Amino acid sequence: MKFNLLILFFSFVNFTLTSQNSSIELTITNIRNSKGYIRYAIFDNEKHFLSTKTGFIDAGSVKAQKGSIKIKTNSIPDGFYAISVFHDENNNEKVDTNIFGIPTEGFGFSNNPTLYLGPPKFKECLIEKKSNTKLNIEIKYYL
Repeated sequence: MKFNLLILFFSFVNFTLTSQNSSIELTITNIRNSKGYIRYAIFDNEKHFLSTKTGFIDAGSVKAQKGSIKIKTNSIPDGFYAISVFHDENNNEKVDTNIFGIPTEGFGFSNNPTLYLGPPKFKECLIEKKSNTKLNIEIKYYL
């Protein structure tokens, strides 16, 4: 009897830990070509949102493929996050812009917010991650 209770307890603990630390599956759409990489970053606070170098809890890249691709993140605790994605066509690890500051490479955000004169706010991109979460993010190109 005690053995059965121990098995039940450890099964519950394992299920709880697994569901709280799971991945996010991103489907990135509207990729215009197969040049470079699709890069993503996941943020849990507003302070570093949209940084490409620091402040994210997970980041990565995959080879670009025209059309759409799927990306599975590392294990991430349940919580609230904002995700940014960009198509780094020339593989220089930054979003290139023209002389007016308009991006010349594609980009996207969780919740696919409507953009007006600049990047979205952190709270516009905020999603709640519970267990295994699936999101669609559409890449937008201005030029």
